[in-house]
Parts: sequence; structure tokens; C-alpha cells
Amino acid sequence: MIRFLPLTLASATLLAACTEYTPLYKPGVSVQQKTADEAQCNAYGANTVPVWMVTERWPIYGAGGQIVSYTVDVYDSNAGRRQQVINQCMAERGYQRVAIPYCKDEQLAGRSYGFETRLPDPGPNICAVRGKGGSAGIVDLSKTKPAG
Repeated sequence: MIRFLPLTLASATLLAACTEYTPLYKPGVSVQQKTADEAQCNAYGANTVPVWMVTERWPIYGAGGQIVSYTVDVYDSNAGRRQQVINQCMAERGYQRVAIPYCKDEQLAGRSYGFETRLPDPGPNICAVRGKGGSAGIVDLSKTKPAG
């Protein structure tokens, strides 16, 4: 039974990723300011921990024991460290990771809404709407109006 625990935890994590939006968040800041802060921290991260591409080749052996091909793996070995620097930069500016549920279809059905231009305090009326390309916008359900 224990050997299935990692699979169960991984499944639960993937399921939670579908139901919650987990951005770096600072209540009261404008979306425009957050975008500027992210750009500055991304630039700082790129300058502090530059891309370091690594190529690894792993032999593929044939039936006779001879090498018949290679598997090639190319990756940025600094990507994890760079992300840590970016996250620390955002934390120093007052941002922290929060979990905001995605709006349910029935919450938005027949209602018009607009995305918040300032990040509101998280609460029961705050949810996220999925956008194109994986983006999301924040909606305050107490401000939605019947469509029409």
C-alpha cells in the first residue's frame, strides 16, 4: 500500500493544479505594477544566473553490445537556481505564493464581469478565470452583474 502513496500524492497535486491558480501575489498592487516587478526580477535573474546549456549523450546499445545510437539530452542547468533568484527578488518586493480557486462555470453563468486591475485581498468572492495561453485573470464575484 505504501508504494502507491507517491502516485496518489502526484495525482492529488495535478488535480489541485487544475482547480487553483497559484501566482505570486501582493494584495493592493496593480496588475501593471506586478508585470513590471516580474520583468525586473526576471532580468535580474537572467543577469545573476545566466543560461548554461548542457548537452548529455547516453549510448544506446544493440543486441551485440555495440553502440548503435545515442540519446541526447539538452537542458539549462541553471534554470532552477535562476528561478530561485527570481522568486527571492519577488519576495523582497512583498509578493508571496497564494492559492486562488478558479471560478466555477455556475458562478459566472449569465453574468458579466471584468478582471480586477488591482490584486484584491484573497477571500471567498475572489476567483480566477483561465485565459488564452495559460494566463489567468482575477475576478471579484461580488462585482459581477447579470448579462444584458
